[in-house]
Amino acid sequence: MKRVYIIIALIFILLFAGCQPTGREEVAIDPWADFENQVTVAIYCNTVLDNLDLLDQAIKDGEYIPEDGVMLAEMEVGWEEGDTVFSILQRLDEADFITMDYKTDTFGPFVSGINYLYNGSCGEVSGWMVSVNDTFNDTGCDQTFLEPGDNVKWLYSCDMGPDIGYIWMEDN
Repeated sequence: MKRVYIIIALIFILLFAGCQPTGREEVAIDPWADFENQVTVAIYCNTVLDNLDLLDQAIKDGEYIPEDGVMLAEMEVGWEEGDTVFSILQRLDEADFITMDYKTDTFGPFVSGINYLYNGSCGEVSGWMVSVNDTFNDTGCDQTFLEPGDNVKWLYSCDMGPDIGYIWMEDN
C-alpha cells in the first residue's frame, strides 16, 4: 500500500513540475508610456499641515504626512478612452505609486483614503476631493471622464472644501 502512495505522489510531482502560478504581469516603472493621451496628476494634503491639532494621532505617529504636503508630485499619466479620474487613481494604486481605499454606495465609488490619510482623519468634515483643470465637479469621480491635457488634482480638505478653493454652498 505504501508503494501505491509513493507512485501517486510521483505522478503528481511529474504532472505539476514546472507549473507556477501566473498571477499579474509585473508593472513597469512607467506603465503609461505607450498611451497616446496624457493628463497630469498630483495628490496634495497640505491643508493638514495647518490643522495638525485635528489630525488623528495614529496618522501623526505613522509619519504619513509629507513635510511639504505633496503625496504625489505632478506626473504625466497616460489614459485610454473611457478612463475617469477614479480609474487613473486606481491605476496609480495598482502600480504602487500610492495606496488608495474606496467605498461604493448607490452613487458609485468614493475615495475614502489615500496613503493612509482617510476621510475624517483631520476633523469631522475632512476628506478627499478632486479637481480637473482647477474646477471641482459635482459628478462622481467615476463619472468624471478625461480629456487630453487635463490637470487632475486630488486634494485633502480639512473643512469640506473652502480650504482648497471649493465653495459648494453660498450663504444667503
